[in-house]
Amino acid sequence: MKALRAVLGIASVGLLLFYFPDSGHGTKLRFKKGELYYKAPVTEAQAKAVGASLEAQGFFADAAERSVQLLKEG
Repeated sequence: MKALRAVLGIASVGLLLFYFPDSGHGTKLRFKKGELYYKAPVTEAQAKAVGASLEAQGFFADAAERSVQLLKEG
């Protein structure tokens, strides 16, 4: 019975994430195991350029999961 409740709990959390994917961090791009979130006025092209640069420098790699949020003010 406990196992069934645990599975149902995990399934309901998964459904909530599916229906409400916006975590408030912005739009997500994936780079290897890393993820980069960005919000306007940052453009997708700018975010991709920063992500590619971080990947080339080894920040985004297959060895570790990392998250970055890119914001621009003013």
